[in-house]
Amino acid sequence: MSDVKGLFSSGIIVFILKIIGAGLSLLNTIIIAKELGVDDAGIYFFAFSLLVLLGTFSRLGVDNVIVKSSSLHSSTAEMGKVKYEFLLISIVIFFFSCFVCFIISLSIFFGAFSSLNEIYLYFFLGVTGLSLSFIVSNFLLGIGYPVLSTFMVSVLIPSVFLFLLYAYKYSSDTLLTLEACFMLYCITVFLVGAFSFLFFCYKVRYVNKIKSAPKSLYFLSKIFFISVIADLVFLNTPIFVLEKFSTPADVALYSVSFRIATLLAFVFVSLNRVISPSFTVMYAKSMFFELFLLIKKCVALILSCGAFFMILCYFFSDYILLLFGEEYLAASSLLLLFVLFQMLCSLYYFIRNIFQLTGQEQKAKKNDFLLAIIGLCSSLILTPIFDSNGAIVSLIISVFITLLISVNQLYKSETYSKYRNNVCR
Repeated sequence: MSDVKGLFSSGIIVFILKIIGAGLSLLNTIIIAKELGVDDAGIYFFAFSLLVLLGTFSRLGVDNVIVKSSSLHSSTAEMGKVKYEFLLISIVIFFFSCFVCFIISLSIFFGAFSSLNEIYLYFFLGVTGLSLSFIVSNFLLGIGYPVLSTFMVSVLIPSVFLFLLYAYKYSSDTLLTLEACFMLYCITVFLVGAFSFLFFCYKVRYVNKIKSAPKSLYFLSKIFFISVIADLVFLNTPIFVLEKFSTPADVALYSVSFRIATLLAFVFVSLNRVISPSFTVMYAKSMFFELFLLIKKCVALILSCGAFFMILCYFFSDYILLLFGEEYLAASSLLLLFVLFQMLCSLYYFIRNIFQLTGQEQKAKKNDFLLAIIGLCSSLILTPIFDSNGAIVSLIISVFITLLISVNQLYKSETYSKYRNNVCR
Protein backbone atom coordinates (compact mmCIF):
# COMPACT_ATOMS: atom_id res chain seq x y z
CA MET A 1 0.00 0.00 0.00
CA SER A 2 2.84 2.37 0.84
CA ASP A 3 4.42 1.56 -2.56
CA VAL A 4 1.18 2.54 -4.32
CA LYS A 5 0.98 5.80 -2.33
CA GLY A 6 4.63 6.53 -3.14
CA LEU A 7 4.00 5.85 -6.82
CA PHE A 8 0.96 8.12 -6.81
CA SER A 9 2.72 10.97 -5.01
CA SER A 10 5.73 10.71 -7.35
CA GLY A 11 3.34 10.75 -10.29
CA ILE A 12 1.69 13.95 -9.04
CA ILE A 13 5.04 15.70 -8.56
CA VAL A 14 6.31 14.52 -11.95
CA PHE A 15 3.09 15.73 -13.58
CA ILE A 16 3.44 19.16 -11.93
CA LEU A 17 7.06 19.40 -13.08
CA LYS A 18 6.01 18.43 -16.60
CA ILE A 19 3.36 21.17 -16.60
CA ILE A 20 5.91 23.72 -15.36
CA GLY A 21 8.38 22.57 -18.01
CA ALA A 22 5.69 22.72 -20.69
CA GLY A 23 4.80 26.25 -19.63
CA LEU A 24 8.45 27.33 -19.80
CA SER A 25 8.89 25.68 -23.21
CA LEU A 26 5.74 27.36 -24.48
CA LEU A 27 6.98 30.72 -23.21
CA ASN A 28 10.28 30.17 -25.04
CA THR A 29 8.34 29.32 -28.21
CA ILE A 30 6.24 32.48 -27.89
CA ILE A 31 9.35 34.65 -27.46
CA ILE A 32 11.09 33.07 -30.47
CA ALA A 33 7.97 33.24 -32.67
CA LYS A 34 7.47 36.95 -31.90
CA GLU A 35 11.12 37.99 -32.03
CA LEU A 36 12.12 36.16 -35.21
CA GLY A 37 8.99 36.56 -37.31
CA VAL A 38 7.22 33.73 -39.08
CA ASP A 39 9.94 32.97 -41.70
CA ASP A 40 13.00 32.87 -39.41
CA ALA A 41 10.91 31.10 -36.75
CA GLY A 42 10.16 28.39 -39.32
CA ILE A 43 13.89 27.90 -39.94
CA TYR A 44 14.57 27.80 -36.18
CA PHE A 45 11.85 25.20 -35.55
CA PHE A 46 13.15 23.08 -38.43
CA ALA A 47 16.70 23.29 -36.98
CA PHE A 48 15.32 22.37 -33.56
CA SER A 49 13.53 19.33 -35.02
CA LEU A 50 16.74 18.25 -36.73
CA LEU A 51 18.64 18.68 -33.46
CA VAL A 52 16.15 16.52 -31.53
CA LEU A 53 16.22 13.93 -34.33
CA LEU A 54 20.02 13.72 -34.21
CA GLY A 55 20.04 13.60 -30.41
CA THR A 56 17.55 10.73 -30.41
CA PHE A 57 19.38 8.85 -33.16
CA SER A 58 22.71 9.29 -31.34
CA ARG A 59 21.39 7.49 -28.25
CA LEU A 60 21.12 4.27 -30.31
CA GLY A 61 17.87 3.16 -28.68
CA VAL A 62 19.30 2.86 -25.16
CA ASP A 63 16.63 4.95 -23.36
CA ASN A 64 14.31 2.08 -22.42
CA VAL A 65 17.29 -0.28 -22.09
CA ILE A 66 18.70 2.00 -19.39
CA VAL A 67 15.39 2.14 -17.49
CA LYS A 68 14.92 -1.62 -17.76
CA SER A 69 18.48 -2.56 -16.77
CA SER A 70 19.04 0.00 -13.99
CA SER A 71 15.66 -0.74 -12.37
CA LEU A 72 16.78 -4.38 -11.98
CA HIS A 73 20.05 -3.24 -10.32
CA SER A 74 18.60 -0.42 -8.23
CA SER A 75 19.39 -1.87 -4.81
CA THR A 76 22.19 -0.20 -2.84
CA ALA A 77 24.41 -3.29 -3.11
CA GLU A 78 24.26 -3.24 -6.92
CA MET A 79 24.65 0.49 -7.55
CA GLY A 80 28.23 -0.10 -8.65
CA LYS A 81 26.89 -2.14 -11.59
CA VAL A 82 24.62 0.76 -12.54
CA LYS A 83 27.61 3.13 -12.45
CA TYR A 84 29.59 0.79 -14.73
CA GLU A 85 26.75 0.65 -17.28
CA PHE A 86 26.36 4.43 -17.03
CA LEU A 87 30.02 5.14 -17.81
CA LEU A 88 30.09 2.54 -20.60
CA ILE A 89 26.98 3.94 -22.31
CA SER A 90 27.99 7.59 -21.81
CA ILE A 91 31.39 7.14 -23.46
CA VAL A 92 29.98 5.26 -26.47
CA ILE A 93 27.10 7.70 -26.99
CA PHE A 94 29.30 10.80 -26.62
CA PHE A 95 31.71 9.72 -29.37
CA PHE A 96 28.89 8.49 -31.60
CA SER A 97 27.12 11.88 -31.15
CA CYS A 98 30.29 13.67 -32.26
CA PHE A 99 30.48 11.43 -35.33
CA VAL A 100 26.81 12.09 -36.22
CA CYS A 101 27.34 15.85 -35.82
CA PHE A 102 30.39 15.74 -38.07
CA ILE A 103 28.42 13.99 -40.82
CA ILE A 104 25.43 16.35 -40.63
CA SER A 105 27.72 19.42 -40.53
CA LEU A 106 29.44 18.26 -43.72
CA SER A 107 26.03 17.70 -45.33
CA ILE A 108 24.85 21.22 -44.44
CA PHE A 109 28.19 22.73 -45.50
CA PHE A 110 27.86 21.15 -48.93
CA GLY A 111 24.29 22.41 -49.40
CA ALA A 112 21.93 19.72 -48.02
CA PHE A 113 19.99 22.31 -45.95
CA SER A 114 21.01 25.73 -47.22
CA SER A 115 18.78 27.53 -44.68
CA LEU A 116 20.96 26.19 -41.83
CA ASN A 117 24.30 27.49 -43.12
CA GLU A 118 24.59 30.07 -40.32
CA ILE A 119 24.05 27.67 -37.43
CA TYR A 120 25.35 24.20 -38.35
CA LEU A 121 28.46 24.40 -36.15
CA TYR A 122 26.32 24.61 -32.98
CA PHE A 123 24.95 21.10 -33.56
CA PHE A 124 28.04 19.64 -31.85
CA LEU A 125 27.10 21.27 -28.55
CA GLY A 126 23.38 20.58 -28.88
CA VAL A 127 23.46 16.90 -29.85
CA THR A 128 26.10 15.83 -27.30
CA GLY A 129 24.34 17.83 -24.58
CA LEU A 130 20.93 16.30 -25.34
CA SER A 131 22.39 12.79 -25.41
CA LEU A 132 24.12 13.12 -22.03
CA SER A 133 21.07 14.80 -20.43
CA PHE A 134 18.71 11.99 -21.41
CA ILE A 135 21.17 9.23 -20.49
CA VAL A 136 21.47 10.61 -16.94
CA SER A 137 17.72 11.22 -16.75
CA ASN A 138 16.91 7.63 -17.69
CA PHE A 139 19.42 6.20 -15.22
CA LEU A 140 17.92 8.32 -12.43
CA LEU A 141 14.45 7.12 -13.43
CA GLY A 142 15.54 3.49 -13.36
CA ILE A 143 17.09 3.64 -9.87
CA GLY A 144 14.00 5.29 -8.37
CA TYR A 145 14.39 9.07 -8.74
CA PRO A 146 11.58 10.01 -11.16
CA VAL A 147 11.21 13.54 -9.76
CA LEU A 148 14.89 14.42 -10.15
CA SER A 149 14.95 12.73 -13.56
CA THR A 150 12.01 14.81 -14.78
CA PHE A 151 13.36 18.04 -13.30
CA MET A 152 16.63 17.75 -15.22
CA VAL A 153 15.16 17.42 -18.72
CA SER A 154 11.75 19.07 -18.36
CA VAL A 155 12.39 22.07 -16.10
CA LEU A 156 16.12 22.75 -15.98
CA ILE A 157 16.69 22.94 -19.76
CA PRO A 158 13.81 25.34 -20.64
CA SER A 159 14.41 27.51 -17.56
CA VAL A 160 18.13 27.94 -18.29
CA PHE A 161 17.31 28.64 -21.95
CA LEU A 162 14.74 31.25 -20.93
CA PHE A 163 17.28 32.92 -18.64
CA LEU A 164 19.90 33.01 -21.40
CA LEU A 165 17.39 34.43 -23.90
CA TYR A 166 16.54 37.33 -21.61
CA ALA A 167 20.18 37.84 -20.57
CA TYR A 168 21.29 38.04 -24.22
CA LYS A 169 18.41 40.26 -25.28
CA TYR A 170 18.81 42.85 -22.53
CA SER A 171 22.62 42.79 -22.35
CA SER A 172 23.02 43.46 -26.09
CA ASP A 173 19.87 45.62 -26.33
CA THR A 174 19.08 44.19 -29.78
CA LEU A 175 16.45 41.94 -31.29
CA LEU A 176 17.10 38.23 -31.04
CA THR A 177 18.37 36.61 -34.24
CA LEU A 178 18.02 33.10 -35.60
CA GLU A 179 21.70 32.37 -34.95
CA ALA A 180 21.58 33.74 -31.38
CA CYS A 181 18.48 31.70 -30.42
CA PHE A 182 19.85 28.42 -31.75
CA MET A 183 23.30 29.05 -30.26
CA LEU A 184 21.80 29.76 -26.83
CA TYR A 185 19.68 26.59 -26.91
CA CYS A 186 22.67 24.43 -27.85
CA ILE A 187 24.77 26.01 -25.08
CA THR A 188 21.92 25.35 -22.63
CA VAL A 189 21.59 21.63 -23.35
CA PHE A 190 25.37 21.17 -23.35
CA LEU A 191 25.70 22.83 -19.92
CA VAL A 192 22.83 20.75 -18.50
CA GLY A 193 24.26 17.56 -20.03
CA ALA A 194 27.73 18.19 -18.60
CA PHE A 195 26.33 19.14 -15.18
CA SER A 196 24.04 16.09 -15.01
CA PHE A 197 26.89 13.76 -16.01
CA LEU A 198 29.14 15.10 -13.23
CA PHE A 199 26.22 14.98 -10.77
CA PHE A 200 25.56 11.29 -11.43
CA CYS A 201 29.27 10.44 -11.16
CA TYR A 202 29.31 12.18 -7.76
CA LYS A 203 26.09 10.53 -6.57
CA VAL A 204 27.24 6.96 -7.35
CA ARG A 205 30.91 6.88 -6.39
CA TYR A 206 31.96 3.26 -6.87
CA VAL A 207 32.02 0.97 -9.91
CA ASN A 208 31.52 -2.79 -10.19
CA LYS A 209 32.44 -4.19 -13.59
CA ILE A 210 29.90 -6.45 -15.32
CA LYS A 211 31.54 -8.75 -17.88
CA SER A 212 28.32 -9.44 -19.78
CA ALA A 213 27.14 -5.80 -19.79
CA PRO A 214 28.46 -4.72 -23.23
CA LYS A 215 26.96 -7.77 -24.97
CA SER A 216 23.56 -7.64 -23.19
CA LEU A 217 23.23 -3.87 -23.59
CA TYR A 218 24.08 -4.16 -27.29
CA PHE A 219 21.47 -6.90 -27.81
CA LEU A 220 18.70 -4.94 -26.06
CA SER A 221 19.55 -1.60 -27.66
CA LYS A 222 19.56 -3.24 -31.10
CA ILE A 223 15.92 -4.20 -30.58
CA PHE A 224 14.92 -0.79 -29.22
CA PHE A 225 16.95 1.08 -31.86
CA ILE A 226 14.61 -0.15 -34.59
CA SER A 227 11.73 1.48 -32.72
CA VAL A 228 13.77 4.68 -32.37
CA ILE A 229 14.49 4.80 -36.12
CA ALA A 230 10.82 4.14 -36.86
CA ASP A 231 9.80 6.99 -34.53
CA LEU A 232 12.23 9.36 -36.19
CA VAL A 233 10.93 8.51 -39.66
CA PHE A 234 7.30 8.73 -38.57
CA LEU A 235 7.46 12.00 -36.61
CA ASN A 236 10.00 13.91 -38.71
CA THR A 237 9.13 13.03 -42.30
CA PRO A 238 6.30 15.63 -42.49
CA ILE A 239 8.45 18.57 -41.38
CA PHE A 240 11.28 17.58 -43.75
CA VAL A 241 8.80 17.29 -46.63
CA LEU A 242 7.32 20.66 -45.66
CA GLU A 243 10.78 22.22 -45.61
CA LYS A 244 11.40 20.99 -49.17
CA PHE A 245 7.99 21.57 -50.77
CA SER A 246 6.54 24.46 -48.81
CA THR A 247 7.61 27.76 -47.18
CA PRO A 248 9.26 28.51 -43.80
CA ALA A 249 5.94 30.09 -42.78
CA ASP A 250 4.17 26.72 -43.19
CA VAL A 251 6.90 25.07 -41.14
CA ALA A 252 6.37 27.69 -38.41
CA LEU A 253 2.57 27.16 -38.33
CA TYR A 254 3.04 23.39 -38.21
CA SER A 255 5.69 23.59 -35.47
CA VAL A 256 3.78 26.01 -33.23
CA SER A 257 0.61 23.90 -33.44
CA PHE A 258 2.65 20.79 -32.68
CA ARG A 259 4.26 22.43 -29.62
CA ILE A 260 0.94 23.60 -28.19
CA ALA A 261 -0.65 20.17 -28.65
CA THR A 262 2.41 18.54 -27.09
CA LEU A 263 1.09 19.74 -23.73
CA LEU A 264 -1.24 16.74 -23.92
CA ALA A 265 1.70 14.41 -24.51
CA PHE A 266 3.18 15.51 -21.18
CA VAL A 267 0.39 13.58 -19.44
CA PHE A 268 1.61 10.41 -21.12
CA VAL A 269 5.28 11.23 -20.53
CA SER A 270 4.59 11.87 -16.83
CA LEU A 271 2.82 8.52 -16.53
CA ASN A 272 5.51 6.78 -18.51
CA ARG A 273 8.40 8.13 -16.45
CA VAL A 274 6.80 7.03 -13.18
CA ILE A 275 5.29 3.65 -14.04
CA SER A 276 7.83 2.23 -16.53
CA PRO A 277 9.89 0.55 -13.77
CA SER A 278 6.64 -0.78 -12.26
CA PHE A 279 5.72 -2.54 -15.53
CA THR A 280 9.01 -4.43 -15.48
CA VAL A 281 8.72 -5.37 -11.81
CA MET A 282 5.03 -6.41 -12.00
CA TYR A 283 5.66 -8.55 -15.06
CA ALA A 284 8.71 -10.20 -13.47
CA LYS A 285 6.65 -11.03 -10.36
CA SER A 286 3.66 -12.30 -12.43
CA MET A 287 1.38 -9.60 -10.96
CA PHE A 288 -0.85 -9.62 -14.06
CA PHE A 289 -4.03 -8.47 -12.33
CA GLU A 290 -2.30 -5.42 -10.83
CA LEU A 291 -0.54 -4.74 -14.13
CA PHE A 292 -3.75 -4.52 -16.19
CA LEU A 293 -5.54 -2.60 -13.47
CA LEU A 294 -2.79 0.01 -13.71
CA ILE A 295 -3.04 -0.01 -17.52
CA LYS A 296 -6.80 0.65 -17.45
CA LYS A 297 -6.43 3.60 -15.08
CA CYS A 298 -3.68 5.14 -17.21
CA VAL A 299 -5.70 4.76 -20.43
CA ALA A 300 -8.72 6.41 -18.78
CA LEU A 301 -6.53 9.34 -17.71
CA ILE A 302 -5.09 9.79 -21.22
CA LEU A 303 -8.58 9.77 -22.81
CA SER A 304 -9.97 12.21 -20.23
CA CYS A 305 -7.12 14.67 -20.72
CA GLY A 306 -7.43 14.34 -24.50
CA ALA A 307 -11.15 15.18 -24.42
CA PHE A 308 -10.48 18.18 -22.17
CA PHE A 309 -7.79 19.54 -24.52
CA MET A 310 -10.04 19.06 -27.56
CA ILE A 311 -12.82 21.13 -25.96
CA LEU A 312 -10.35 23.77 -24.80
CA CYS A 313 -8.78 24.20 -28.24
CA TYR A 314 -12.15 24.19 -30.03
CA PHE A 315 -13.39 27.21 -28.08
CA PHE A 316 -10.14 29.09 -27.38
CA SER A 317 -7.73 28.25 -30.22
CA ASP A 318 -7.70 31.84 -31.55
CA TYR A 319 -6.82 33.27 -28.14
CA ILE A 320 -4.04 30.72 -27.71
CA LEU A 321 -2.53 31.34 -31.15
CA LEU A 322 -2.65 35.14 -30.74
CA LEU A 323 0.03 34.74 -28.05
CA PHE A 324 2.47 33.92 -30.87
CA GLY A 325 1.34 36.71 -33.19
CA GLU A 326 -1.49 37.36 -35.66
CA GLU A 327 0.32 35.41 -38.39
CA TYR A 328 -0.35 32.20 -36.46
CA LEU A 329 -4.17 32.50 -36.44
CA ALA A 330 -4.18 30.50 -39.67
CA ALA A 331 -3.14 27.43 -37.62
CA SER A 332 -6.42 27.03 -35.68
CA SER A 333 -7.58 23.95 -37.66
CA LEU A 334 -4.07 22.51 -37.44
CA LEU A 335 -4.15 22.83 -33.66
CA LEU A 336 -7.35 20.78 -33.33
CA LEU A 337 -5.95 18.06 -35.58
CA PHE A 338 -2.72 17.99 -33.58
CA VAL A 339 -4.59 17.53 -30.29
CA LEU A 340 -6.42 14.54 -31.82
CA PHE A 341 -3.10 13.19 -33.06
CA GLN A 342 -1.44 13.58 -29.64
CA MET A 343 -4.25 11.69 -27.93
CA LEU A 344 -3.99 8.77 -30.40
CA CYS A 345 -0.21 8.91 -30.24
CA SER A 346 -0.18 8.82 -26.43
CA LEU A 347 -2.33 5.69 -26.45
CA TYR A 348 -0.16 4.00 -29.07
CA TYR A 349 3.14 4.76 -27.30
CA PHE A 350 1.65 3.69 -23.99
CA ILE A 351 0.79 0.25 -25.40
CA ARG A 352 4.18 0.06 -27.09
CA ASN A 353 5.85 0.79 -23.78
CA ILE A 354 3.93 -2.12 -22.23
CA PHE A 355 5.18 -4.45 -24.97
CA GLN A 356 8.78 -3.28 -24.60
CA LEU A 357 8.89 -3.68 -20.83
CA THR A 358 7.03 -6.99 -20.55
CA GLY A 359 9.09 -9.19 -22.84
CA GLN A 360 7.17 -8.47 -26.07
CA GLU A 361 9.77 -6.29 -27.80
CA GLN A 362 9.28 -8.01 -31.17
CA LYS A 363 5.65 -6.88 -31.35
CA ALA A 364 6.65 -3.29 -30.60
CA LYS A 365 9.39 -3.45 -33.23
CA LYS A 366 7.06 -4.73 -35.97
CA ASN A 367 4.36 -2.19 -35.11
CA ASP A 368 6.86 0.67 -35.16
CA PHE A 369 8.16 -0.47 -38.53
CA LEU A 370 4.59 -0.56 -39.89
CA LEU A 371 3.89 2.89 -38.42
CA ALA A 372 7.00 4.33 -40.08
CA ILE A 373 6.13 2.82 -43.49
CA ILE A 374 2.52 4.07 -43.41
CA GLY A 375 3.63 7.48 -42.12
CA LEU A 376 6.37 7.86 -44.73
CA CYS A 377 4.11 6.91 -47.65
CA SER A 378 1.12 8.99 -46.56
CA SER A 379 3.32 12.00 -45.77
CA LEU A 380 5.07 11.90 -49.14
CA ILE A 381 1.67 11.75 -50.87
CA LEU A 382 -0.39 14.21 -48.78
CA THR A 383 2.10 16.87 -47.64
CA PRO A 384 3.19 18.19 -51.09
CA ILE A 385 -0.50 18.47 -52.10
CA PHE A 386 -2.13 19.86 -48.94
CA ASP A 387 0.90 21.44 -47.19
CA SER A 388 0.71 21.48 -43.37
CA ASN A 389 -2.85 20.07 -43.29
CA GLY A 390 -1.70 17.09 -45.33
CA ALA A 391 1.26 16.60 -42.99
CA ILE A 392 -0.87 16.26 -39.85
CA VAL A 393 -3.56 14.15 -41.58
CA SER A 394 -0.84 11.70 -42.67
CA LEU A 395 0.28 11.39 -39.03
CA ILE A 396 -3.29 10.78 -37.80
CA ILE A 397 -3.98 8.09 -40.40
CA SER A 398 -0.72 6.29 -39.61
CA VAL A 399 -1.06 6.23 -35.83
CA PHE A 400 -4.78 5.31 -35.92
CA ILE A 401 -4.21 2.21 -38.06
CA THR A 402 -1.24 1.06 -35.97
CA LEU A 403 -3.08 1.75 -32.69
CA LEU A 404 -5.94 -0.55 -33.72
CA ILE A 405 -3.43 -3.30 -34.52
CA SER A 406 -1.62 -2.80 -31.18
CA VAL A 407 -4.83 -2.96 -29.14
CA ASN A 408 -5.82 -6.17 -30.88
CA GLN A 409 -2.39 -7.67 -30.12
CA LEU A 410 -2.62 -6.64 -26.47
CA TYR A 411 -5.97 -8.39 -26.02
CA LYS A 412 -4.63 -11.51 -27.71
CA SER A 413 -1.39 -11.58 -25.71
CA GLU A 414 -0.47 -14.25 -23.20
CA THR A 415 -0.18 -11.57 -20.52
CA TYR A 416 -3.83 -10.57 -21.00
CA SER A 417 -4.89 -14.24 -20.93
CA LYS A 418 -3.22 -14.65 -17.55
CA TYR A 419 -4.98 -11.50 -16.33
CA ARG A 420 -8.38 -12.91 -17.44
CA ASN A 421 -7.65 -16.19 -15.67
CA ASN A 422 -6.98 -14.26 -12.45
CA VAL A 423 -10.26 -12.33 -12.83
CA CYS A 424 -12.27 -15.52 -13.45
CA ARG A 425 -10.93 -17.03 -10.25
